Amino acid sequence: MINILYSGNFYIFDGILSSILSVIKSNNEQINVYILTMNLFDVDDEETKKFVPITETQRLLLERILKQVNDKNNCYLFDVTESFKKDKQISVGKRFTPYALLRLYASTIPELPDKLLYLDTDTLVLGSLNEFFNTNIDDYEVAMCKDYFGKIFIGHNYCNSGVLLMNMKKIKETNLLEKVRNLCIKKNFFLADQTALNKCVSARLILPAKYNSQRRINKDTVIRHYCASWRFFPYIRIKNVKQWNVNKVFRDKRNIYNNAYVTEVLNEYLKTKRLMNI
Repeated sequence: MINILYSGNFYIFDGILSSILSVIKSNNEQINVYILTMNLFDVDDEETKKFVPITETQRLLLERILKQVNDKNNCYLFDVTESFKKDKQISVGKRFTPYALLRLYASTIPELPDKLLYLDTDTLVLGSLNEFFNTNIDDYEVAMCKDYFGKIFIGHNYCNSGVLLMNMKKIKETNLLEKVRNLCIKKNFFLADQTALNKCVSARLILPAKYNSQRRINKDTVIRHYCASWRFFPYIRIKNVKQWNVNKVFRDKRNIYNNAYVTEVLNEYLKTKRLMNI
């Protein structure tokens, strides 16, 4: 059994859909998907009025897809709107939406299992998650991979928070996520809760980059994370192509290996959207 956690709003559904399709393509174990969402439509802020939660209809679509490959698979949806609104001053700055903070409320949901694999919605799984998910983290709050640029410019052990193997039992004991939320209230970091998490975590296991490949697909890549990254040639810029930007992904020459796999997943994603009229 593999327990996967996503978070986001209505408009990030394409990311969750494509990521789940990649998971079930190469993993035969029972998959339980947990999704955190919230409704900020009524917040007195023009920038957040456009945000609405993932819907029950979307959850049912995802569960239908999951059960097509294994009838034991499930998809659960949790609304953390009230918990978020209690932290009135929490901020992710101008670079991120409030939904980037949703994972920080995982410890407030008692129904979540003791071990979770959190995945950002801009991830594709390219192989079996069995070895990764079964990594022994009994003595750690989280297991994570180093950030490609952060390890160079911020600190040697600075990690990326887009892929997290979470020991929820220990996280609740140490109040890790509450500490991160409180730090985000006190200080607005350039990389928001990722930096706050790096500062607050007291027991983490640093994993090989293959579990969170942020620049390209290598021979051993298990999870490709399509996060924003810097490019320095022919000029300095930020590249931010997500896997649902299908045409751009297909043109990306950095996907040296597993191109056929990615192509199959994304074609299945496009096919699913057409069949389900979404």
